[in-house]
Amino acid sequence: MDDDDVWEEDEDDDGYVSCQYCGEPMYEESGYCSSCERWQTREDRPQKTLPVWVMLTALCLLAIFVYGALRSF
Repeated sequence: MDDDDVWEEDEDDDGYVSCQYCGEPMYEESGYCSSCERWQTREDRPQKTLPVWVMLTALCLLAIFVYGALRSF
């Protein structure tokens, strides 16, 4: 293997990149800029899903409501 084929770490690579929105330095691995408070890509954004207990509680309340509505007929 030649010396040219070996990947060498860039000497001025300090783990920071510029934010694509505001240009401020941010950690390369974070994906989130704390200066402008924006995610860099959709993949970096946390998923907005409800916890399982919220879904189960909503389904139980809906079942109770439907049962009460049908029982009154």
